[in-house]
Amino acid sequence: MHIGFLTPEYPLNNTRVGGLGTYIRKTALELHKRGHKVSVFWESIHNAKLNDDGITIYEIKCPPLYYALNSQSLLKQLIRVSYVLYSALKLRNKVFQVHKEHELDIIQSPNYLAPGFFLKQNNQIPLISRVSSYAPLYHAAFGIPRSFGDYLIDYLELRQVMSAEFKFSPSHFMQRVYFRYENCDLNFIPTPIEIHKSIKTDNSLAEKISRQFPPKQYLLYFGSLSRIKGVDLMADVVNQLSPKYPNLGFVFIGIDYGLPNGKPISEFILKSCSKHKKKILFFPYQQHKVLYPVIKNSLGVVAPSRVDNYPNTCLEAQSLGVPVIGTTDSSIDEIIIDGKTGFIAENSSPISIASKIAKLLKMSKKERLEMRKNIDQNISDILSEDRIKILTDYYEKVVKEFKKQHKRAKGGVY
Repeated sequence: MHIGFLTPEYPLNNTRVGGLGTYIRKTALELHKRGHKVSVFWESIHNAKLNDDGITIYEIKCPPLYYALNSQSLLKQLIRVSYVLYSALKLRNKVFQVHKEHELDIIQSPNYLAPGFFLKQNNQIPLISRVSSYAPLYHAAFGIPRSFGDYLIDYLELRQVMSAEFKFSPSHFMQRVYFRYENCDLNFIPTPIEIHKSIKTDNSLAEKISRQFPPKQYLLYFGSLSRIKGVDLMADVVNQLSPKYPNLGFVFIGIDYGLPNGKPISEFILKSCSKHKKKILFFPYQQHKVLYPVIKNSLGVVAPSRVDNYPNTCLEAQSLGVPVIGTTDSSIDEIIIDGKTGFIAENSSPISIASKIAKLLKMSKKERLEMRKNIDQNISDILSEDRIKILTDYYEKVVKEFKKQHKRAKGGVY
């Protein structure tokens, strides 16, 4: 099959991206390995055609999608909405241009920022909408009232999902959210897991951290530093645990998106934990080759999300044999088996998170070895599912259904 992915982000040339870009690249690479032709249509800052280990990347120059984010100016909000629409239109035009030269069998679009808005219900190429978020829930978790522009963009995202003939979510949590709030049934297709067995690592950051915190004497958070991810809750967690465990360190790695008041989360945590700030380290976004040794050396990874959708960070930590402390009602409880491969705390509760971390700290060497075996077994079970095959089987089912629903058009185009 020739499979197309639409995306507002992609991890190329050290580009800093979130879970969406990471997911697309790892999925595209695996599909390519299995003999499929993969094209990625990227809302970028310039026009280019590149090859990324066999994946064809079409960079399409688009206006800044995050223009005047959180601005109170109605004009700027409307400009940002127009940028989102214009970018989706440019992607549509590029997709059909490529389709004429190299026929696409299927296209997958995230709901985030609605890049597939102008491709929904087209009669040429089946469009699948992969649902990774529900904007009203995420805005509430971030703690900022939605602007008029936010409402409009949220509407575009929702219309893309609701109008798409085919849609799925990688988590049961998001399935339930859409059914509850929008009466929308989503298929469930689990996220493929990536194992970096042969990645060439860079130990520079791990060595720097080890000069302050020896291996297995620090907890790690990595990913976006935001209220949605519950990182602000870690201030109370640090204050609860540090007096009892004076040798325990806390390491945070990722882009700091700040709090609703505009202050960086790093500043908030350091100020709130002034008595224990020597036990806290912050580092910016790191590439996987630098990040993986830091994960391996950690005692555990903390994922205190208020809302999430089967996050790659948890899968990556578990694939490296590291226990994860996650939260209920966030989809992380679909990855972590409480008490077996990590611990699940109550959502938005620093007391519960600290309590679960304390359980990890109190485990004996034998218990930790047993948890490591459980983690390895769980990852082995996930890998045995062959999630890429599940995805391609779904693609084939969609293509067949699409052909049934759309009569063959003149010229042999569907």
